[in-house]
Amino acid sequence: MNFEIRILARFPNDSLHEIQEEVLRNPLLLSELLPLLYHKNLTVAWRTAWILEKIQSKNPALFLQKTDELIGALPDFKHQGSKRSVLKILENTFFEEYPVSLINLCFDWLLSPKETIAVRALCIKILQKVCLQEPDFVPELRLCLSELSSETSSGMRAIIRNTLKILEKIR
Repeated sequence: MNFEIRILARFPNDSLHEIQEEVLRNPLLLSELLPLLYHKNLTVAWRTAWILEKIQSKNPALFLQKTDELIGALPDFKHQGSKRSVLKILENTFFEEYPVSLINLCFDWLLSPKETIAVRALCIKILQKVCLQEPDFVPELRLCLSELSSETSSGMRAIIRNTLKILEKIR
């Protein structure tokens, strides 16, 4: 399969959905698709991340052995869409214990004004799940959220407000 050519198609929506369905029917194709996530062409990388997010939403088990690889690659993504899609995959992944590297990255990106609201919001959601497993993180997340509550969009303020309500119930 030449996924790269199909991903770069002029009107890619049909191709992207077809690729998604092909990989769901034949999971061995995931090994051909995954390397495109690291492609030097940001459009290929971003569209691949989107496809992977959709695949994971329908068959999470395909990514159980890939989480360490995805977490390790996250800091190197240049496209915000790639970050967003991979964070969405990780948000929908069950962890017995959240990797420290993911926790640290989420805190860093949460506080970074360079990151988009979508990336920061997904970091909040992941960190909220961390706090449910590890209540010791609640004070740190609460402090970060209180610093952000006055400087962001109304959507972000709503996520912060809802997360703070959930954090109140943890302790």
